Amino acid sequence: MKISVIKKISIAAMLVVSMLASVQAAEVKAKLLIDGVETPCMLMWKPASKVYVVKQGNMTREVSPDSIQAMVVAPPAGWDEIMKRVRSANPATAIPQLQKIMQEYVMLDYDGKAGAIAAQIYLKQGKAQEALKICEKVVSTNKRAAYASEMAPFYWEAMIATRKTASLAGMLNRAVASGNRSIAAAALIARGDLLRSEDKNMDALKDGYLRVVYLYTSETAKQPEAIYKAFETFNALGQTTYAEKMRSMLLKNPAYKKSEWAKKLTSGK
Repeated sequence: MKISVIKKISIAAMLVVSMLASVQAAEVKAKLLIDGVETPCMLMWKPASKVYVVKQGNMTREVSPDSIQAMVVAPPAGWDEIMKRVRSANPATAIPQLQKIMQEYVMLDYDGKAGAIAAQIYLKQGKAQEALKICEKVVSTNKRAAYASEMAPFYWEAMIATRKTASLAGMLNRAVASGNRSIAAAALIARGDLLRSEDKNMDALKDGYLRVVYLYTSETAKQPEAIYKAFETFNALGQTTYAEKMRSMLLKNPAYKKSEWAKKLTSGK
């Protein structure tokens, strides 16, 4: 006996609903800053109404994301083991577990952390399209992750590598205006990368890299990359005196000379 098309669609819809129901929202131990008040709690994301369920003892309340200024979530079970895989000779073996965490920890901090690590693995393998897909999964539910998360710089890098940059300038502007200096510095470097990809080398320097070099000196994690990319760009413009100044700045600073960017400069790779 043949099953009607309508019945087939109905069965398929039921299966999808069943699969979605089987993915339980995580309830995690967390510490929040809610309207300026530090709040230790058990935390769960409620996707239907887009609010957090905050449990403190016998008290439960719903809190909107806009009311939370900061969130620290306890690591998922097995996180240390996953990190060992990430640091191994074959980090790609950690990606399925990272994707599982992305699914279970939607809007619970570790969606972005896991997404950042998975995207970075793909980018190092030259798989920018796969990195972009990873980031888009996180951003589809967590919009702020596109401009205010540790995943954001890898998302921007993947967008530039795949030339899917229509919305990137707006993201970078929001990141620079976010008040988080580390994210802002990363966004300025990404802005430089975007402008260089459009053959706007002088704009890449003045609106991107050099802003980090001279205005974000306290962001020591971002400085070596900005200095190295300024060096490359000055060289591309034939401005060798300024290029040499950047080279010297990178290699003579004890805090920077052991960085991957200084090594890249000396190795020529």
